[in-house]
Amino acid sequence: MNHEKDAAEAVLRAFGVTYVHLRPESSSPGAEGVLTGAAEESGLLQVLLALLHDLRHGLFVCRNGPEELVIRSTDTVGQGRIVLRTGDGDIEVRDAEGLGGALRAMLWVGPVRRAAPSYAASTMFAETQNRELAAEAVRLMRVFADPDYLRRADPGGGDLLSDPRRLVERNSLPRHLLDLLLLTHAMSPAAAGPGPRATHHAGMATAAEIASKVEVFVAPSAAVESGTLSRPLPDGGTGFLIALPAMASEVMANLAWVLPTLFALAPGAGFPPDGQDLSGAWDALDDSLASYLASRRPRRSTAPLRAPRPVIPMTMPGTATPNGADDPSAVFEASSLFLIARELVPILDGGSRAGVPGIRLPLSTAGLPEETRLGVWADREAYALTISALIVGSGEQGPYVPDFDNIKRSLRPGRLPSFGRSARLRERARHDADLLLRCMNRATEVLLSYYAVADVFGAAARADGQSLLARRLEAVAARRERVCAHVLRTKREHLPGAWGIQTWHEQEEAQWRAVQEYVRHVQLDVVPLIAAA
Repeated sequence: MNHEKDAAEAVLRAFGVTYVHLRPESSSPGAEGVLTGAAEESGLLQVLLALLHDLRHGLFVCRNGPEELVIRSTDTVGQGRIVLRTGDGDIEVRDAEGLGGALRAMLWVGPVRRAAPSYAASTMFAETQNRELAAEAVRLMRVFADPDYLRRADPGGGDLLSDPRRLVERNSLPRHLLDLLLLTHAMSPAAAGPGPRATHHAGMATAAEIASKVEVFVAPSAAVESGTLSRPLPDGGTGFLIALPAMASEVMANLAWVLPTLFALAPGAGFPPDGQDLSGAWDALDDSLASYLASRRPRRSTAPLRAPRPVIPMTMPGTATPNGADDPSAVFEASSLFLIARELVPILDGGSRAGVPGIRLPLSTAGLPEETRLGVWADREAYALTISALIVGSGEQGPYVPDFDNIKRSLRPGRLPSFGRSARLRERARHDADLLLRCMNRATEVLLSYYAVADVFGAAARADGQSLLARRLEAVAARRERVCAHVLRTKREHLPGAWGIQTWHEQEEAQWRAVQEYVRHVQLDVVPLIAAA
């Protein structure tokens, strides 16, 4: 798309529009490049007409809140045409006269104005946070927002895009999760650099430096691909903006929530617990996924929009245990953690291409295309980082680090009963071992859900004729076999039975296959119904 970018930049320069180019990182093939700038309303008409003349595709224009007018070149609009999204539906124009009237109507509700920058503050790296970059992240929430999606996802929520305070609130949890991932990385030997006695202080310094050039923002739309944009910073460095897709995170959480039910369908899993109706749970998940698939379709009229129907509770049940298996917020956070980690990993290791110091591509991928090898590597690293972040973030009074030496001492098989201080250490070891197992299982469920979302939405994109999106999502799903093989080895070998804990069981592979059988059912039986509708 370099031709489109160059043509758009030429138009902006010709009309004196100052802009910044936010470039997609090579590790984010699905990310959209963005040219962001400020223009006088009087010049918008000339800019739009010039873009219409020079770009290969038509333009889609919408006003996302009082500050942002979003202009997108898209192959869903024919060349030489402009579609403007208004409160009364879409208006298509082809000439200057029609465009001028439609644009005035769009702007009539009030001028496009610039407000004081607002941002989601870092909870752990406030001193080094780049406020300009953080404000850009909140602004990009508007740029990437789909008002239709917002009305479906939160019918009674009002106009989120017009309320800077609510935008900051919506971005606060992702920013906290980014901080948690950076803190977890700081506590790892890799962050401290080479040397036999690398220190925690060195790791924190590295994490603080990265925190000054990385931000995350929620992309409130039906897009299901995460991505990273880069932009130049005033000091000559590069800033990174990670897009967290709201749709993907929510669907992943729904799938992860019901995976224990799907696991029960695996051969040898035994009878469902408490007489649970597995067929009813299957049907409910079918209905939920169908609602999300339908909600991503573009609006065709002013008819009421169908809201997604999640199976995961959207509020904390009164009987749920915080961070327990019945805590839906913990599942949502784990899904977002993994998606953010997946984009953060290449940044932590200095780049997204092979040959960058610190990147060791898996030997099991030798002979595959470099892009595939990098994808497998990043998935594996994101999985490990997510496990660690879930553990570190489980503390009620701050970051928590299990005592692994105590686990090995206290829980090894054949150990005699203990009393007094030894008994208390043994109880602490049981707590830490249970936490470790719970976090590893949750990260594994999120990983399986990540690939399931790619499979399901890849099939939907293929049915809708979106071949480029379908190929990208299919490439993600194709990494499942190699990454899951790595996960299984990790669960079997990295935490040996000599520690007194076991992080895998004999039916695990069969359970994972049951998930894939369900995904295949959705591709064959659910997606075609949505496409036909």
